[in-house]
Amino acid sequence: QRMVVNTLKNGKLPEISANYIRTHYKQKHDYLKNLLTTRMPDDISWYLHKAEGSLFGWLWLEGLPFSDNDLYNKLKAENLIVVPGGSFFHGNRSCPHNQECIRISLTATDEELKKGIDILSSVVKKVYSSDFICETEKI
Repeated sequence: QRMVVNTLKNGKLPEISANYIRTHYKQKHDYLKNLLTTRMPDDISWYLHKAEGSLFGWLWLEGLPFSDNDLYNKLKAENLIVVPGGSFFHGNRSCPHNQECIRISLTATDEELKKGIDILSSVVKKVYSSDFICETEKI
């Protein structure tokens, strides 16, 4: 807190944000994009939303067979935590895209991101397979 107060008082926050923080998260986003490109199944349509300097990468899994919350629960069972994206969309809630996105934290180490994307890739491959049944569909 003391560092933040000093940074605010001396007017350095815009410079630090532009030159260090934004650069750091741009590099993390590029690393995430590379991991997804090399590890996600080739037959699944996915898109990484444009990096705008945030702490998260937004991953759109086009045609996700069930909701982002169901995917969250499947990933959680594999010890991977992501943030379901549906609650961040405003306006038209009936659009399928609203339930096909997750947020991936870029605050993890590169090794943690790599491990997480390996888990994500494995689970997504199963989810998109024709014989996969979501737990909520069994009710």
